[in-house]
Amino acid sequence: SKVLRLSLTAYVRARQQGYDTKQLLTVIDYSKPSSEKRLWVFDIKKGKVLLNTWVSHGKNSGFASSNSFSNINGSLKSSIGVFVTDKPYFGGHGISLRMKGLEKGVNDNAYDRNIVF
Repeated sequence: SKVLRLSLTAYVRARQQGYDTKQLLTVIDYSKPSSEKRLWVFDIKKGKVLLNTWVSHGKNSGFASSNSFSNINGSLKSSIGVFVTDKPYFGGHGISLRMKGLEKGVNDNAYDRNIVF
């Protein structure tokens, strides 16, 4: 799929910049509705899919399908692009990972916006 090809290209770039030591890649295909399993976690080193599950999107990104994204604090929209995760912590919905956006002007406010997995 186009989303997977773009994700792998972005992963290689991020890895070349020293961002990935665990060789794990998470992909969300926002072209699919939230009623479908649209999140995958890949173990790149072992060439295996570790997880394929459902994932929600920001309240203002759309209803069943996401069609609007933002980098602006308070927009309540999902961000797109390449991210790395911060250390796990116990949040209001259990174990959480805060996201750091790597693309200036696209998702670099994600950490300050408290976008989490």
